[in-house]
Amino acid sequence: MEVDERYHIIADYYNKRDELRKLWEEIEELENELKSATNPFDLPDLVYLTPNTYSEMADVIIVCINVAIQQGKLKELLGQMDYKLNRQIRRIAEEKNENGR
Repeated sequence: MEVDERYHIIADYYNKRDELRKLWEEIEELENELKSATNPFDLPDLVYLTPNTYSEMADVIIVCINVAIQQGKLKELLGQMDYKLNRQIRRIAEEKNENGR
């Protein structure tokens, strides 16, 4: 699996130090947005995120991919994403089996 060429253009333009700093900055901004989420009745499916949360999520994902490209670890990152998605699907299937669903 490969990513859009635009990631490579950005990763090649910025240096590793600056892109790592950018990642920390974007993580902090996402953290602040997530702290603004509300769940007024503490119900499991009644969580309200601010509209900007999705923009901050995108920033973190993009910069993570850029950092992986800069470190020569894009294949590993994408492999870990695939592994973790499959692992979670297995866990859900096991939980459904345990609960008789």
